[in-house]
Amino acid sequence: MVVSFRRRGEPRAGDAQRIPSLVDDNEQPPALTQPEVDEAVVVPREIGAARVAPTVIRYARRMQQPRRLSRRVAYSGIFLRVNVDRVALPNGREVDLEFIEHPGASAVVPLHADHTVTLVRQYRYATGGSILEVPAGKLDAGESPEGCARREVEEEVGLRAGALHPLGSIWTTPGFTNERIWLFAATGLTAGRQELQHDEVLDVLRLPLAEALALIERGELPDGKSLAALVRTEQELRAGRLQA
Repeated sequence: MVVSFRRRGEPRAGDAQRIPSLVDDNEQPPALTQPEVDEAVVVPREIGAARVAPTVIRYARRMQQPRRLSRRVAYSGIFLRVNVDRVALPNGREVDLEFIEHPGASAVVPLHADHTVTLVRQYRYATGGSILEVPAGKLDAGESPEGCARREVEEEVGLRAGALHPLGSIWTTPGFTNERIWLFAATGLTAGRQELQHDEVLDVLRLPLAEALALIERGELPDGKSLAALVRTEQELRAGRLQA
């Protein structure tokens, strides 16, 4: 593999005729330190009698620190706020961005010893009907993601978590909101007290984890946070880092 640098717009003539080296084709090109370099042309060695066309890898130029220049609150609701921010982007351009502030949330997979999971089928106005989900809810003021997970699993499905296993977190829609959901698997489950909020309309059901994953594969469980939490639960079980 041969790596050559060039500025954007410069001709590529001769790149394909460079002498191939004996370096592994999977080797990564060196990092670019010159701020004026935009592209690297990677020419792989010949494979048998075949010659592979050179590959152009584009690199971001050296960027500046992004800054918020101003903010206008367009709407402030019960727990969401919609802002219009004037932002200086890393490339130096200034734009207006609509940005929804969210307090964050937790989602939890209640995992029983027999590898079944407890889910909810909840009415969601935004989707036009009921969808299958893991228990979840937003963080109250000053509440930790772990505390929220314990509270939500008991309030929604009437189970107390003996232990919580972190599964990471996700940004739900980073194009316009800072909503972040922390994912957990709950084990050591015991009976608690279900206390639904006045706006929660749901049914509780229990099914094998394998069946929940099959629903995901068939497109019958399209809720993003639930999909991520269930798949991560299965990964942790398979890796031996989680015990039901």
